[in-house]
Amino acid sequence: MIPANETFAGTFPFAPHITEAPGFRMHYVDEGPRDGEIILCLHGEPTWGYLFRHLIVNAA
Repeated sequence: MIPANETFAGTFPFAPHITEAPGFRMHYVDEGPRDGEIILCLHGEPTWGYLFRHLIVNAA
């Protein structure tokens, strides 16, 4: 398992957030201003949120 605080040599510069609300351990990214527009980026296996890292930086 990849550690929750892994940054992949600084290429994933977001604070780790973990929830178990859906009944299993799930990582999510929560970036940007609290009053900003919500953008939900869904992905499937075997892809993951790392693929959206450039989009998140530009949107935040």
